[in-house]
Amino acid sequence: MFPLYDHLYKADLISYNYVYNETVSFVDHVRDQGQLTPDMYNTFVEKIHLTGRFYKVELEHYAKRVAPEYTDPSDINSFTGDISTHLKDTIPATF
Repeated sequence: MFPLYDHLYKADLISYNYVYNETVSFVDHVRDQGQLTPDMYNTFVEKIHLTGRFYKVELEHYAKRVAPEYTDPSDINSFTGDISTHLKDTIPATF
């Protein structure tokens, strides 16, 4: 019983490391390219499915938006000295 458990544990560990490395590579590639294309995404999903396991892939990307605050947006001299920051989800729903 122990050899079977040990074999399955090692197989899971190998799969985990493979998927982890592919994910890091994918994220680095997207960051370096500055964009995510459907082909890049599909290639990533195909690579991780080579393990024979099923994965639910969820993507998140938030961009920091900075906006100066004005009492009158049409008057540049009405700047209050405050700057608001917001995080905005920037992934299109088409993936």
